Amino acid sequence: MVRKSVALGKSIVLMIVLLVTAVSAIAQTTYFSRSPGGNWNSSTTWSTVAFDDPTNTGTFPVAGDIVFIGGTGSIVTISGPDATFNAACASVSIADNSTLDVGRGITVSGTTTVGSGTSGVLTITSTVGTKFFIGEVIINSNGLWNETANSAVVFRGGITNFGTFSAGTGVHNFNTNSQALSGTSTFSIPNIFVNGAAVVLTNTNTLTVNNGLSGTGRLTQGEGAILNIGGTSTITNMTATAAGNTVNYTGSAQTVKDVAYQNLTLSGSGVKTLQVATTDITGDLTISGTSSATAVVGLTIGGDVTLSGGSFTAGAFTHNVGGDWINNGSFTGTGSVINLNGTAQNISGSTTTFNDLQLSGSGTKTFSVSTTISNELSIGSGAIADLSNANTYTSNTLTLAGALQGSGTWGNVGSGAANENGTFFSGNGLITVAAGGFTYYSIASADWSAPTTWSTTGFGGAPASQAPGTGDYVIIGNGQD
Repeated sequence: MVRKSVALGKSIVLMIVLLVTAVSAIAQTTYFSRSPGGNWNSSTTWSTVAFDDPTNTGTFPVAGDIVFIGGTGSIVTISGPDATFNAACASVSIADNSTLDVGRGITVSGTTTVGSGTSGVLTITSTVGTKFFIGEVIINSNGLWNETANSAVVFRGGITNFGTFSAGTGVHNFNTNSQALSGTSTFSIPNIFVNGAAVVLTNTNTLTVNNGLSGTGRLTQGEGAILNIGGTSTITNMTATAAGNTVNYTGSAQTVKDVAYQNLTLSGSGVKTLQVATTDITGDLTISGTSSATAVVGLTIGGDVTLSGGSFTAGAFTHNVGGDWINNGSFTGTGSVINLNGTAQNISGSTTTFNDLQLSGSGTKTFSVSTTISNELSIGSGAIADLSNANTYTSNTLTLAGALQGSGTWGNVGSGAANENGTFFSGNGLITVAAGGFTYYSIASADWSAPTTWSTTGFGGAPASQAPGTGDYVIIGNGQD
């Protein structure tokens, strides 16, 4: 008896579900526009049979209905004398030669499609009412999304743009769901608000945000994406480490978001304030325009450093650079160490002055411009400084493989330098070392002043010709007391 009751209960539940589904299906109506169009909430604007057909078995589209605007061309307007009216539908598709003029609020719970390949327009012409686009917005080739009024707009399904997206300055709120800005055409949205700690807005395109990027969510850069920030960036989270992506701060007097970057560009004008949490730039650092930046921590830069009109103050930090150093702007290196730790690297642009310059890693480091090292040039084992006699090079001191060297000119074998060395130098140029000395290694437990206590070639090397003096570097070890 109990089993029969349970079975009967399940059957009733199933019947209710089927009934609700059937009622929902019946309740959903498909509407087609009738040329030349008209108000959304007028039955004469619509057909429930086909484009331009006068048959209308309903009234006008409401929530849950499917809407097609097209045929021989229609302009459907959400407006009219009822100031409280807001349009709603399950989906809307705007064909070529047709327009949806949003003059009040609208809620589209599914997909919004603009254009069929040659035209099609959705235009927002009023700030009255809330505009909700719950599903994906698709702008096809030659389609136009045009905001002539600076209205707030809410997106929950992202935007795919193959046409033109022209936004006003109203806040564009991406909330509730993680979503993407994609397609082959660029975006320019002055104000973006990503709302919700779990909400991720992924940019896979070129996105320009000229006024404000804010919210409690996250903006994530996809591979190869470009993000141009012209105003403030107070968004809680940003991920900008995908391969080939670039974040470009294009405004004036901006604070750089404190995250790691693939490629970071500081352009426009004014001071770009770096923060201590930004230590890794796996690609290129580019500073251009009349912008300026001052380091607040040591940077590890995997690619090139390019100064093309801007200025960079390195501060009292060590900056590791894996690519080329290209200076056509202004560089202040006081107190800093620039470590070129990649493979084949080039110093180019205009004449540059470094404080400490280290050549590490491997391969040839080509000095393509005249270079001054105000403190120390250090060349590590495996690295080679390629010098040209077309340029002038000077350094206060020189260290080769950790060993301090004497003053005078240094260069490759055959360069005519007073100190020729084919291990650490190539090319036909010379570098003049203003001060220096020798590195002394202890080889005996004896008096400091005795030359036989020391060698300048290494532990166990031949005795030196004299004892260490002012400016020399001393290493005591190798078992000697």
